[in-house]
Amino acid sequence: MGVLSKAASGRENLGVQGMPTPARQGYQTWTTAPDTCSTTLTLAAGRLYLSRLPVDEPFAATALDYYVSVAATSPTSGQCFVALFDADGEVVASKDAVADFGSTGVQTLTLAGTLTRQHYRFGILFNGSTGPQIPRSAGAAGGPAFANINLSAGDYRASYVEPHTSLPNPVSYGTGTAYIPLFAAVR
Repeated sequence: MGVLSKAASGRENLGVQGMPTPARQGYQTWTTAPDTCSTTLTLAAGRLYLSRLPVDEPFAATALDYYVSVAATSPTSGQCFVALFDADGEVVASKDAVADFGSTGVQTLTLAGTLTRQHYRFGILFNGSTGPQIPRSAGAAGGPAFANINLSAGDYRASYVEPHTSLPNPVSYGTGTAYIPLFAAVR
């Protein structure tokens, strides 16, 4: 049995056991399970937040969903973005998110093409008066250090880099500050 079929078998077994898996909710991968998001984060201006999206076998991706719990106040036009970055820090897809940040609920970045086996990153950048609130993993008592335990700066599950008013391409993961994963999922 190859590595990819072992991964698929493992996901199937978790689903049978009732564990929250991306497939049970119509996704291929996510940054963190939605039921672990017991708090929100008000995005700080100029910080590009990055949360890892593991892909263990190739699939045709159609969309990246994320959630806005509370809308932003006065987002700055041309300085608010959501993006999907590949393992090398290159932008795979992005969009201006001013309209998304001004409303609440599920927001979508359209994707086209196959995502290959690697660790992608969901990126979200806000600039303006008051950032939108985005669901995040509770992070347990240890906060960012616990969420990224035994990981080095270039391989954090979640981090942020600053200051930015536009999307860096590529982004340097090694310069990130450890943080707690924000929720995003890929269909």
